[in-house]
Amino acid sequence: IKSNRAYIYVGAFIFAAIFTPPDVISQILLAIPVILLFEMGVLISTKLFKN
Repeated sequence: IKSNRAYIYVGAFIFAAIFTPPDVISQILLAIPVILLFEMGVLISTKLFKN
């Protein structure tokens, strides 16, 4: 999942573009929390599942 980080970021911005009005600020304000949730999930999973 870490290697596909760029695709996740682009996907978050596409998701934000679909579900918000056509205002760039709104899209950024939705995409940033989605990206932060993804990064927190990656961090937590690496801490929990160390091999």
